Amino acid sequence: MSDMFIGPNFGSFLNVEFKEDSCNPGQATGMLSTIGNHSAWGSWYPNLGGVTGKVDLPSDKDAAQIFIQQVTQVNQYYDGYAYFDIPWKYKVDAVIGNITTVRMEFRCYTGGNHGVTKYSESWHDVNHTDDTATTGW
Repeated sequence: MSDMFIGPNFGSFLNVEFKEDSCNPGQATGMLSTIGNHSAWGSWYPNLGGVTGKVDLPSDKDAAQIFIQQVTQVNQYYDGYAYFDIPWKYKVDAVIGNITTVRMEFRCYTGGNHGVTKYSESWHDVNHTDDTATTGW
């Protein structure tokens, strides 16, 4: 997990709420060709800051896993890639707008390795056989 901040680092974000919107994959190939859409978060998140002058986006609410129900064996994995350009939204009272768009990428390989990255985070990788790990941040 990591914290992501929006700025500027001066001024107030009082009463500003945040959410990710839904979107289609920008590309989806191989094993991930049927990944589906990115779902919007269920509700608006209030200013979750703890850092003066910045909004600490709710990364603790956001973890990603490559999970395909039919995949139960490592030998079922094959190469695939997908990404989403996810709209980040803000709301102040009834006014809703876009902050930015953030890319989230998934990859998987023959042998069960798969990973995810989002925004400026490094890749987080795991193997299908590791039942103690999740692919997230």
